[in-house]
Amino acid sequence: MNDEPSVIRAAEAATDWLIDKGYTNVLVEVANEADNAGFKHDVIKPSGGAVQLIERLKARSKNRVASPAGRLLVSTSLNGGRVPTDSLVGAVDFVLLHGNGVADPARITQMVDETRKLPNYRGQPIVFNE
Repeated sequence: MNDEPSVIRAAEAATDWLIDKGYTNVLVEVANEADNAGFKHDVIKPSGGAVQLIERLKARSKNRVASPAGRLLVSTSLNGGRVPTDSLVGAVDFVLLHGNGVADPARITQMVDETRKLPNYRGQPIVFNE
């Protein structure tokens, strides 16, 4: 996409599509490996606007989804072996971790432990999707 407004419009359109279809058993990942150097727009990067985009999509779906949360559940993920920032953990509904590229299985346990120790971790599910 050419610019950040295009990214936001696409994320909002995808959110609206999920809601309009009546999907309730959906986990939204704003960006897979959002810290990937290939992403040129700060709006999806953890160091940029990812927290705001996550909050925006949660608010957009609020009271529009027939689910226990009353909205879509939203998160994002980082490159393999990395733990999200505390501010990112504070925004997400579930923590997506990636184990790809992790050579030592003990690192997987360590990633979970590091996530749980973050001040903004509030018991969200921790999911490894890679």
